This record gives sequence, structure tokens and C-alpha cells, in this order.
Amino acid sequence: MIIDENKKAGSGLYFTVQLKFVVAFIGACFWAGFSIWIAQDWIDDLSNYIGQFAAIFSYMV
Repeated sequence: MIIDENKKAGSGLYFTVQLKFVVAFIGACFWAGFSIWIAQDWIDDLSNYIGQFAAIFSYMV
């Protein structure tokens, strides 16, 4: 087996903490938007029984 001494250990692909944070934040925003969009019918049905504010609050909790 040939060992390349010029290559440092762990010198693979590295993402900065800032990039990881931005990617996670964008993913969380998309996920929140999707979940609100998909829950609209449920919120509308529930608001008939407990009111609009309570339905939105129960969704957020």
C-alpha cells in the first residue's frame, strides 16, 4: 500500500460552521412553510370548533 505523506489526515471536504448554519436555517424555513401550507385544511376545520386564534395556537404548540 502506498501512503501519500503530503496528504494531511482529515483533509477531505470541509464546510464552515456559517455555511452549515445557513443551510440548516434555509431548510428549517422551507420545512416550516411546508408544514403550515399542508396544515391549512386542518386549521380551518379546527377553527370552526375552537376559533381561529386557538386553532393557530394549537398548531404552533
